[in-house]
Amino acid sequence: MAQYITNPYAKLSIENGVLICVYSPSTIFDLKAAMTVVRDRMKLQNGKFYPVISDISHLRTVTRQARSYMASEGLVLITAIAFISNSALSDMNYKM
Repeated sequence: MAQYITNPYAKLSIENGVLICVYSPSTIFDLKAAMTVVRDRMKLQNGKFYPVISDISHLRTVTRQARSYMASEGLVLITAIAFISNSALSDMNYKM
């Protein structure tokens, strides 16, 4: 049985031992969104480590503050991460 949490920015679920994060369409991912997603992810993980699949294909914009936060606090309890993106531009925007 899958466990999940949904917030205005993403749906987070654990399926077959993998945490899946699908960001909501047209989301402007700022620091508030990043903190909300990480808070909910930590709650869902309940102190356990998981590999993550993160579908960023529907994100509209990611702010520098959100990227910085996700690159530090956002990696806690993650063993590996894979990104799903629909364009090279999305990949570049997330990494900057």
